Amino acid sequence: MSDFEFVVPDFSAVRYPVNVVADMLNVSVPSIKKYEKDMALEVERQTTGVQSRRYSLANIFDIAAHRRENGLIKKLARPVTLTVHVKKGGVAKTTLAVNLAIQLSLAGYKTLLIDNDPQGDATSMLGFDPDLSIAELEEMGQPSSRAVERHFGHLFKFGGAFTGHELNDVIKKPFGENGLHLIPSDESLDDLNVALTNANNSDFRFGLLLEHARLGKLPNCNLADYDFVIFDCPPSSTVASRNALVACDYIVTPVRMDRLSVKGLSRLTQSLSVFEEDYNRAPTPIVVPTMFQKSRLRTQRNLAMLMQHFNTRVTDSRLHHSEDYPKAMDEGYPVSLWKGASPAIRNEFRELATEIIQRIMSDVGEK
Repeated sequence: MSDFEFVVPDFSAVRYPVNVVADMLNVSVPSIKKYEKDMALEVERQTTGVQSRRYSLANIFDIAAHRRENGLIKKLARPVTLTVHVKKGGVAKTTLAVNLAIQLSLAGYKTLLIDNDPQGDATSMLGFDPDLSIAELEEMGQPSSRAVERHFGHLFKFGGAFTGHELNDVIKKPFGENGLHLIPSDESLDDLNVALTNANNSDFRFGLLLEHARLGKLPNCNLADYDFVIFDCPPSSTVASRNALVACDYIVTPVRMDRLSVKGLSRLTQSLSVFEEDYNRAPTPIVVPTMFQKSRLRTQRNLAMLMQHFNTRVTDSRLHHSEDYPKAMDEGYPVSLWKGASPAIRNEFRELATEIIQRIMSDVGEK
């Protein structure tokens, strides 16, 4: 199947009824209407049939930001970096990274998702095309804004190819200013791996950039406003993946409930011990069971094995096997934003995000 046969939604044109918006934000319908009035928010009205409000994604994330500004969410004492990583494919890693970033944004947290995988799956999931140029997109009748011209490496200043572009020239905002922000990726991100290999302190470059950018020390890249930075890494071990692990506070690891996935994850404990010896620090693991099928005996058996190795690091939230995921993907939506998703599936991601926030809040505190 060629690229032009894939469904690519226009996120700016999709509209949601008020009950779905209330469900996405985990508040009541009267609360939505109150926020709308308090904000003097302009919301589209359906004029045919039964008159009703229709909210854009920008509207929804604007309401989330309004809740934050009015003290309706707890704020972290400091910014936090998460790296979604596991050395195995097919475990819903990118699905977890993208939907977690969306849910954190819906909860009112300013979130930056960095696609750290040259395949650019997170980039594609959010409506951008890492494989086609502006000219190719325009020839196909697609907006040029879907093109990816720069990636995370372009924020750096080292080597001949990296001269420190402005953050605004790199970043994408698929759901408006108050939605999650994305630093996209394409296959040229491999050039960053080559450059990092030859750089001084090669494993610490991401961490140094984040530290300086959060303190406002980089004129081209101010990241001071973000509560969460999330790296979505490839399943392979690259210099860029190692950088993301060194830079992060928490490693979020999805694992399917099958024998090989659980057995492979059991090696993570040993890997983190070696990691701590090498770098004098180690990220805290958060292990997320995915594609969960409670009724299957082997699922319970593998979960017990997982708990044996990681115990309290395994989330109480499970992401169950559901046809909603491929259906949402076929229509070009992350499942958290797909109108056809069952409330139960949307709720699973919201509960997971809430649990992760609570775990982090207990570690770092709140303002």
